[in-house]
Amino acid sequence: MPKWFLDSMMPMVTVLQTVVLHGVFLSAVSADDVVEFFTDNGFGNAVATIQHPCAEYAAGKTFLAYQGPHEDPYVCSYDHTTGRWAGPFKAGVSALGTRPDPTKPDNHGRPALVVDNAGYVHVVFGGHGGSPLLGHNEFGAHGSGQQMHAVTTRPGDISSWEILDNVPPFGTYSQFVKMDDGDIYLFYRHGPHCSDWVYQKSTDNCRTFSPPVSVLKFKAQQDDPNIRDSWYAWFNRGKGDTIVCMYIYHPCLAVDHNKQRVNVYHMKMNCADSTWENAAGRELILPVTKESADELTLVYNSGTTKVNHGVCHVDETGAAHLFFRHSAGSVRYTRWLGNSWQEPTAPTTVPGSQDGDMIVDSPTSIRLLLHGSREGGGSEVCWWNSADGGLTWQKGETVISSPDVGYNVSSFVHAATPEAQIIVEEHDPRSSDLHRRLFLWGEKGFVGRPASEARVSR
Repeated sequence: MPKWFLDSMMPMVTVLQTVVLHGVFLSAVSADDVVEFFTDNGFGNAVATIQHPCAEYAAGKTFLAYQGPHEDPYVCSYDHTTGRWAGPFKAGVSALGTRPDPTKPDNHGRPALVVDNAGYVHVVFGGHGGSPLLGHNEFGAHGSGQQMHAVTTRPGDISSWEILDNVPPFGTYSQFVKMDDGDIYLFYRHGPHCSDWVYQKSTDNCRTFSPPVSVLKFKAQQDDPNIRDSWYAWFNRGKGDTIVCMYIYHPCLAVDHNKQRVNVYHMKMNCADSTWENAAGRELILPVTKESADELTLVYNSGTTKVNHGVCHVDETGAAHLFFRHSAGSVRYTRWLGNSWQEPTAPTTVPGSQDGDMIVDSPTSIRLLLHGSREGGGSEVCWWNSADGGLTWQKGETVISSPDVGYNVSSFVHAATPEAQIIVEEHDPRSSDLHRRLFLWGEKGFVGRPASEARVSR
């Protein structure tokens, strides 16, 4: 509709009929023309913190990747100057989408996203160990799907993609870490449970990668071969030229497979010489085994209590701050004090599963953005803040809350601007529909989009 017509109609419309989003005026005949979600074709668990980052700000735009129909990777972008959205565009075809029962998505192949220094957008997606038909997996077992790497054909333009055949097909839980000099590290588990965690390094904007380097070792225990040492890990940029990692242990049983996860660990990579060390600075021998992890990198011994991975960040001194999920409900936070790990504290007392991400403003000022249960029932996404290094916590702003639907969140947008920080996924447990609405949230609220663009034909 021409702008001159809308201008002529302004005396006849209410204030609510002009929607102001982040300084950009979206003229509309009705406020209902702009919705808070940016797409409704997320599928299954469309985003999660372990495949990360799935969004990045670069050159004035926020690029966002998620799992869409048939578990394929989809990408949208938001232009902060014009206030316009682009996409969703399908970046590739996931082999996981051919599963016999489409009502039970695998979810392990959600896309991770990175923007290289030349402006090209990359996603890695689709893997959960890789079929035996794809060849020999030298770092573990076989599973399903196929890890694939797609890149835009033009910088910053998400409408056209090509596949680069330069990563092994066996990966899952793909994670990108980008350094100041443009080097990009791709971390992932090289197969299903019974596999090593590895990384590959690219110095040419992901056009080529070095061979995989094993970081965490899978192996059967000598005293009881039915127990296989397996891991879940989360890698992130540290201070300067370093990468930090928090990880948990999975005693994977060959017979009567279990879902037990115990203990929390931490280590750091010095990218200049590719060495690894624990929080106290003692060098580690790669790949790290269960024995050396227990001796040198243990943060929290959970005994038989189940825990799960969280996230790890550093403060301006380089000291690590991390939280992990706890089976007793809530999460547990701890930080490195220089010679020991602080006793973990529970930011919230609300029972139920929680996950999210963290911002470390200083050694003593920490903010967690978590999704989980809320008092009185239902779900919410809200902030939990500490001003004393995690000893005490106060509930902050609630981002979104509902007595009926649930929420998941991504990790924070990489290099985020204040107005676009994290993806929130909405799911209705009362519905059998696996399609999800996705929201982009920032300090001014959700970044709106015209309804005609956000409601996507499936």
